[in-house]
Amino acid sequence: MNRSGWSRWAPISGIAFVAAYVVGMILAKTPDSSDPAEAIAAYYPDSKSHRVQMIVAAYTLIAAGLLFLWFLSCLRSRLRAAESDPGTLITLAFGTGVVFVGLLSVGALALAAVPASISFGENKAPIGADTVQTAQSLGWGAILVGGMLSAAVMIFTTSILTLRTGALPKWSAWVGFLAAIALLFAVIWIPQIALLIWALSVSGAMLARPAVTTQAGYPAPTA
Repeated sequence: MNRSGWSRWAPISGIAFVAAYVVGMILAKTPDSSDPAEAIAAYYPDSKSHRVQMIVAAYTLIAAGLLFLWFLSCLRSRLRAAESDPGTLITLAFGTGVVFVGLLSVGALALAAVPASISFGENKAPIGADTVQTAQSLGWGAILVGGMLSAAVMIFTTSILTLRTGALPKWSAWVGFLAAIALLFAVIWIPQIALLIWALSVSGAMLARPAVTTQAGYPAPTA
């Protein structure tokens, strides 16, 4: 694929991220913290399907993070080409996006730590409910607290740059501001959908407004 074709279709990585993230979250079923301790302790040791499902979910969520990194790189190039003096905001947007990907990966690995230790490490030691709940709390905390707060900063900064540069339609910036606010409350789970809506909106905007490759090799937005 030539450079212009690559730039034209690279935003699809954002749509692919959304699909992988949704699948990963559907598969990531963990025991309810309100369940009896005996049921929590037996959730993974007594069920191979629970272990396999959580391990597959971790792989899928990490893949989603890598797709998001591709999407973020494409978005960064678009903003960088439109910004006359690239500086702090672009660096902040990209940096917090990378932090989000890192925390998503850490969270996925934490969620899969107990089932993976049983299936791959052949761990025969008794698994206590406190071990399962600690790993589970670390995993969801990394994703829903650290990850989503980082994503909120990234989206808010990107929206400011969008209004400043016109690299994307203004409506995508307003969607971003609303998404950033919603993600501040992602600890209650449902607000994380705002991240997916924003990613789909920006991907669609980039596909609808293809970038023009400059002589320097960076894509410049069309009018």
